[in-house]
Amino acid sequence: MSAYWHYLAEAAVSISILAAKELRTDDGCTLAAGAEPGVDFIEACAECYEAEQIEQLFCLELPYDDRALESDLMSYIRSNTTFNELFNPIEHKHYLVTGLALLVSRPALAFRLAILKACLPFEYQRTIFCLSLAIFESKYCERTGREFEDLFLSVLCHDIGLLDVNPHFTRLDHDPRSSIDDSDGYYSHVHHGAGFIARWANVSEVVLRSVTQHHEIMDGTGYPSGLAGNQLAEFGQHINLYDTLYSIFHKNYLPLNKSLADLKPVIEINAVTHFGAVATRLMDLLNSASRSPNVFFKEDELEKIEADTDSMAVYIEKAMAVIQGFTGSVGFRHDDRALFALQNSFIHISLAYYRLRALREEALQACAIDSDEGYLCHARALEDNFLSMREIIFHINKFLYRLKLYRSGTRLELIREAAEKAVDDLAKLTVKLIR
Repeated sequence: MSAYWHYLAEAAVSISILAAKELRTDDGCTLAAGAEPGVDFIEACAECYEAEQIEQLFCLELPYDDRALESDLMSYIRSNTTFNELFNPIEHKHYLVTGLALLVSRPALAFRLAILKACLPFEYQRTIFCLSLAIFESKYCERTGREFEDLFLSVLCHDIGLLDVNPHFTRLDHDPRSSIDDSDGYYSHVHHGAGFIARWANVSEVVLRSVTQHHEIMDGTGYPSGLAGNQLAEFGQHINLYDTLYSIFHKNYLPLNKSLADLKPVIEINAVTHFGAVATRLMDLLNSASRSPNVFFKEDELEKIEADTDSMAVYIEKAMAVIQGFTGSVGFRHDDRALFALQNSFIHISLAYYRLRALREEALQACAIDSDEGYLCHARALEDNFLSMREIIFHINKFLYRLKLYRSGTRLELIREAAEKAVDDLAKLTVKLIR
């Protein structure tokens, strides 16, 4: 049974799905138009109908429409401290109304979004998060007409292909799916999504390209094609940035009662090699939002946080030395795309770390005041450093994962031996991440 049939059967347990017309299965069972199929009937339909027909075969008793999408958008904006600050009902009304209208003429897309919401709520909320940023950024840049519509549709459609991906992949944590060798796994959703909207959503080539490329990254280390620089669609870059921020925010910052505006240092250290100009515009936008009032640790924990931060810095510098040794021994190989991507990711790690160190020094100079204000400034700089270093360590772990894959695939003995040594040396390094 294809993945989409699986999700449809799962959704039928929680939302009311109806037959859009009379349906008949191969074993002679029939279901009248307007009747509600059970899970068993849906599974029987999977044997005699193609998954591409689902939007023609079924409908929702309570339609997912522009009002439902608006309700979800406004609910999330109000729940997100930074978004609630940025949102202006008058200034953003045009963009909100224009975007919502795009769903009205696309019932197949609306149906898919309803199934995504029912079965993959984290991913659906990510879409809502990304749509919010698209609206804010479009107002900030004064986007008009077709340009805004293409951005809104790109964001709205970018994850619907997940419904064509085996739940084994969609429900894994992020690291195991970060593999360019996984052509039929998680990252295949970019192609499934583009295929769906090409059939049903009536979108431009700009939207198709953006959906296909939204997991590509500026330095060529993205998925599934390893594209870089000006090969990337602009709106695909937007989605990649928004998706990444959503994951970092909800997994690492929100549990510590931090606001989205607190991610500005992370955006800055990743801006050049991963996110490009899109990140610079977003940082400017977030400058108008306030950061959370307090740091995540108590005053008597400051020395421990400093010690843990120093430990992370030692780990990062040792890991960078190992990776630099590997890169130096094999040289920069433009003829080996996988190796070239690995080396680009090392460049990103290095630039991010040294940019973070510069930000730390700037912050410490600015807060050299012996007062409560000076303490808060110092604590804030320490917090930024601590949380941003965790992000850099994430990229080191990702590098190690990719290097293991590369090691097992290369046929060049000299490079394989260097990769094996680097893998062994990186695996020996340990760092304790608290909180």
